Amino acid sequence: MLMVTTANLIEHVIESKEKDELSIIHNSDYNLAIWERNPDERIIELTDSILEFLSTAFEATGTPEYCITELENKFFGSFSRSFTPLIDDIKMISNWFSELSGSKKINIFLGLIDNDMCKIFHTDINDLRLTTTYKGIGTVWTKNSNINRKTKVPEDCLLDPNDMKFVPPFHVAIMKGALHDKAGAGAIFHRSPSIKESGEFRLLLRIDTTNSFF
Repeated sequence: MLMVTTANLIEHVIESKEKDELSIIHNSDYNLAIWERNPDERIIELTDSILEFLSTAFEATGTPEYCITELENKFFGSFSRSFTPLIDDIKMISNWFSELSGSKKINIFLGLIDNDMCKIFHTDINDLRLTTTYKGIGTVWTKNSNINRKTKVPEDCLLDPNDMKFVPPFHVAIMKGALHDKAGAGAIFHRSPSIKESGEFRLLLRIDTTNSFF
């Protein structure tokens, strides 16, 4: 049994400052694990420059090494050294997620989100997904006990519409989907934050195992 030492446990959710403790996501009782990280000022300072490269989002599928090489060479190109703090962070996160998930091949997406995406609470048909925002609000989630499973109207699935939590910028969320082989607690109910409501765009990093429907 995993000995959790620094984590905050909320029903089926673990929040911890120690990323190694997030391996509890494979326990059937948990469907969301959040690594609480401090913002990296070096990356924040690069935000405006990064946006110049994100008129088209970056996406690649393969080993973490392959994806990072594509990010460096084909996306940032000769400017890659200018974005070393961001690239190093994505490299660390992708290698860790690959090891945690047991998926040698992953899908990496890095993009500017300036419109409302998935506004309705839902679960994903995948194994594991990682998200973090370098700017803007992160994923919105709610507890299993707040889900009205009897309704057939997706917009009415929350018993208490005010009982929602936001993943802060730079925190890393690992979300369990319906295809995980230990989904005893079910897949996590979540949605994207509303750009219209917040008034700010998001710089989103999303990493999926290849056992996913994108």
